[in-house]
Amino acid sequence: MKKPQIIIIVFLISLSICALASMQAKAAGLDHFVVSAPGSVTAGSVFTLTVTAKNASENTVTSYNSSVGLNASSGSISPTSTGTSGWSSGVWSSSSVTLSAAGSITITANDGSGHTGTATLTVTAGSLDHITASVSPASVTAGSTSTGTATAFDAQNNNLGVVSASWSIPAGGDGGSWSSNVYTSHTAGTYTVQAAYSGRLRRLL
Repeated sequence: MKKPQIIIIVFLISLSICALASMQAKAAGLDHFVVSAPGSVTAGSVFTLTVTAKNASENTVTSYNSSVGLNASSGSISPTSTGTSGWSSGVWSSSSVTLSAAGSITITANDGSGHTGTATLTVTAGSLDHITASVSPASVTAGSTSTGTATAFDAQNNNLGVVSASWSIPAGGDGGSWSSNVYTSHTAGTYTVQAAYSGRLRRLL
């Protein structure tokens, strides 16, 4: 009676070991990425981004070192992929990442095989870089008025809003006059209009 009992026990233990080994092997594979970024950054300024390869049990897959694509929900991101050389024990990190667009931006890491990870951060616009200017209407009858509009942008072309520029017609103009951004014309002709704001100039022919 004892010998059959020993055989049954060994058989059950053997089955348990096989099942455990199967579960461990399944958990060890890549399941998703964890993407880490600061809560807020400035458009065009560098920040640190970290991508970690994880299995289904949230353990780091230390052997992972494949190239993973990086994408921003708006604007552009640099770099656009992790490459393969920057990985260390399943973790990729770079302190030279930049985003171009301002707003709430989601960065997605995607290996192209169904494994992804995201991080959302707030990107604020950078400082003033340049302005654009327009006048409307651009063609008027002598004695009529035209209104100028100047808009400020950062180096990534994020809109900083309409600004109060100084308006003029260089080289004497047509004898008309400016009242803030409204011009009252005087003499018929074609003239260059100039807008100036915080050291930035924009000329319109």
